[in-house]
Amino acid sequence: MGGKGNRRTGKTNQKQEKAEKLSETEKLPETTSESEDSEHEDDAAEKMDGQDHNETLRVGLATISKDIKDLKQEIRHELNTLKDELKKEMKEEITTLQQEIERKLTDNINELQTQKATMAEAQERIAELEEWKIDAGEVMMEMQEQTR
Repeated sequence: MGGKGNRRTGKTNQKQEKAEKLSETEKLPETTSESEDSEHEDDAAEKMDGQDHNETLRVGLATISKDIKDLKQEIRHELNTLKDELKKEMKEEITTLQQEIERKLTDNINELQTQKATMAEAQERIAELEEWKIDAGEVMMEMQEQTR
């Protein structure tokens, strides 16, 4: 807003200067052509100042646009890099997890086989004990019958 105020003040000053020049030309009729020439020069200078200002604005906007495009490209590049790093880390984590699961499954399979072997051995012993018990019971019955 400060810039607008200064431009308005500058334009107001220019208008006042033109008005003063006009009043001076009214006083001096022989210098009318000189004052008209200077008014045309002032108008041309104002147009040049306006064009310079517009060109400065265009250059500034072009610079800002380029900076935005560069920032956009940089952000895209960084996001792609981050995405690639995350993919790589996730693949490594998944591979590690898969290896750990396979190791645990292998351990569980080995433990299950050990338990099956132990169970088979226990069942065999139980079967032997039951057979021994039956045999021992028969022997005891025979001895009882003989003692009678």
